[in-house]
Amino acid sequence: MDINNIKDLINNLFRGNITSEELKKLNLWYDSFNTQEEINIFSAETDNNEIVKQRILNGINSKRDKPKHFNNFFLLYKNVAIIFISISILLVSLIIYLDSTKIENEISWNEIKVSEGQKKIVTFLDNSKIIVNAGSYLKYPKKINQDSIEIYLEGEAYFEITPNKNRKFIVHTSSITTTVLGTKFNINAFNQDEETSVTLVEGRVKVEQKLNNINTNSYILKPLEKYLIINNQKEILRNISISEEIGWKDNVLIFSRKSLKHILKVLSRSYGVKFILTNNK
Repeated sequence: MDINNIKDLINNLFRGNITSEELKKLNLWYDSFNTQEEINIFSAETDNNEIVKQRILNGINSKRDKPKHFNNFFLLYKNVAIIFISISILLVSLIIYLDSTKIENEISWNEIKVSEGQKKIVTFLDNSKIIVNAGSYLKYPKKINQDSIEIYLEGEAYFEITPNKNRKFIVHTSSITTTVLGTKFNINAFNQDEETSVTLVEGRVKVEQKLNNINTNSYILKPLEKYLIINNQKEILRNISISEEIGWKDNVLIFSRKSLKHILKVLSRSYGVKFILTNNK
């Protein structure tokens, strides 16, 4: 029965003119959604009309809500499914894009490890040159960026960089970063040594000393100046001896006011020979 017929039967019930056949239909309708214990609750003689009314109202609401709730559930499920599928497609597309971008932007590196007693020379297409000293490690990108070249050094190297105002040349060590446009300079930054230094031969370089994660010391070197760090304390040396600083690249080692310990360490790297001191004096 549709809802209009149910309403007519209920009105007849409370007006007291419902027929036995109509009462039977009303009870069958009520029984279709209620428990067996409440069969035949409708009677023309009932004196608790409020209880009957409430039960009928519950029944009507139940009949109305069930299909509506059912439809809403599947409508909601359908909408959620559409949203989920759309988001999934978006996420998959994003992941594919990020992976492809990562592969495209991933830098491939050349790594050079120079054994003690050896030297190696790296030459770039613009004729920039790096001479890597014995016992040193150098890492540089296989594909050169148009805006900058970033080099990572552990040890000592001499740089002759072709001037290019549109491209920065940056050298990173564990304690300093050196930025140049076109110049000749030397960096000495062995991790096991107490000293780290940048010596400028020609041109201009900016040296940034890493103090902590936030602060840095920066200084622009002039030719024949040396930025020296000993135990995290910086010192600027002027009018330095270029031959003493970079003579190693031409197999010339010059020592002035250096300790025997320092001299033997340099000789050991340069020639791949181990020195043993048997007398501390």
